Amino acid sequence: MVAHEAVVPKCLLISPFRGEEKHPANPLAVSQRFLNFGALSIASFLTQRGWQSLVLDEYSLPPERRLVGELRYRFGNEQPLLVGVSSISSYSADQARNVLRELAALWPDVPRVIGGQHFVGYWGSRFLEHMPEADMLVSGEAEAALLDILIALQRGKKLQSLAPSDLPANVYWKAGQVVHQGTRPASTRLPLDDLLNVDCALYPGSERLFPSIEFSRGCPYACVFCANGLENRLGYRRAASTAVGEAVGRLVEIRDERPVQFYMQASNFSVTKDEAVSLAASFGSTGDIAHWRTEVRVDGVADGAMRSLANAGLRVLDLGLESACPQILKIMRKTTNPKAYLLRAEKVLSEATECGIFTKVNFLIHPGDTPDTVAESWDWLKSHSDVISGVSSGVTLEYPGTPLSAELARYETEFGTKSIPHPLSRWGVNYLQPSSSLGLQEAELLATSIAQSMQTRAEFAKSKSFGYLGADASANAILASLPEASHATPYRS
Repeated sequence: MVAHEAVVPKCLLISPFRGEEKHPANPLAVSQRFLNFGALSIASFLTQRGWQSLVLDEYSLPPERRLVGELRYRFGNEQPLLVGVSSISSYSADQARNVLRELAALWPDVPRVIGGQHFVGYWGSRFLEHMPEADMLVSGEAEAALLDILIALQRGKKLQSLAPSDLPANVYWKAGQVVHQGTRPASTRLPLDDLLNVDCALYPGSERLFPSIEFSRGCPYACVFCANGLENRLGYRRAASTAVGEAVGRLVEIRDERPVQFYMQASNFSVTKDEAVSLAASFGSTGDIAHWRTEVRVDGVADGAMRSLANAGLRVLDLGLESACPQILKIMRKTTNPKAYLLRAEKVLSEATECGIFTKVNFLIHPGDTPDTVAESWDWLKSHSDVISGVSSGVTLEYPGTPLSAELARYETEFGTKSIPHPLSRWGVNYLQPSSSLGLQEAELLATSIAQSMQTRAEFAKSKSFGYLGADASANAILASLPEASHATPYRS
């Protein structure tokens, strides 16, 4: 077969389907589409350094061709030097394994690497137990690691001949059935300013997805439930405001939209008042160039910064509150001073609402929660309903490798928390009964009731229109497609 495209990439990155949904009761769950920004960043970084790369997102493939058919159509008998599968969550793990099997059959001599910001990075040297068709795993930031791997492969080195000193410590690979780990320092210090110039042409179909601009990497915090692995918490840094402004300008040009909408990607979005002023200045200070969404911790935005962020175009703010019960906040390790934490949350929500920003609060029923502690949090949410536009409410899951998972035995003894089988239990993901006095089913009903009490059907549609269903999804179109409110929907009429 003749290859459809003349240029066969040195590195091909694949973003697989999700086989399960985190919130199956969400009527829009199966329709949600997300740009795999990590894969796009890697492809752009490598291509800019002379290593032509390409991202194929299974959701963006022509309906008449599945993955292998698309690869044969594009490349014929040619093959890349390296192929990577980006499993960004446990919900795509089954399909990631299927993709690796297909790649092993199609290109048996091409090394296959698995990676992803969450979930996969926890496996380390045990990755073959989970993905036996993979040859390598990259944990955490992958740009510099994949460049090192490509250079070694281009020089004719086989995996069996690689020495630990050839690769950084966040790379694991098999030689036979023995897994080796690199010994060079893993790179978590690539200047973020140099990574912002992504090339969307390297991601076919990205024009139909909601775009992102990267603001920061790394997170110095370690909430017990967080699936962000240690490698992804290292090397916190943020991009300069001027670099972010230039990235926005490029996006305006690429999309031919003004204002252009995007998600501000950040492991930890944090700004001082002066930084927010600088960000607004780099955007033109009028809010007519870009409208964007981001997620912050309660302590992420300094006093007086919200007005400047609104001037910069911030239109939707997700606040990682998680709980409003002091006891649970301490169990989560969200804060050591719950009183100050909740006062700060109130101020952030109030300032954002005053600035015309749509506020959505993230809320979790967590191990240790009881009917009384949930009621305490719910009362706080209801008392602040005038400054909360939407709520994402759920029951905490156990993800492998998290501090929560490591401490589950203690939670069981102390609170009566129990692990309950989940459709992804084979991957270490489990439902959790919060406590001996709050069962899983009751907790899930409470989570739905909390969401219903805090948002209307129209507010839910508005929240989902900004970043969840592709670039062209309007709030009105989503509203028209939503089922009417019922006992099972996360919204009321």
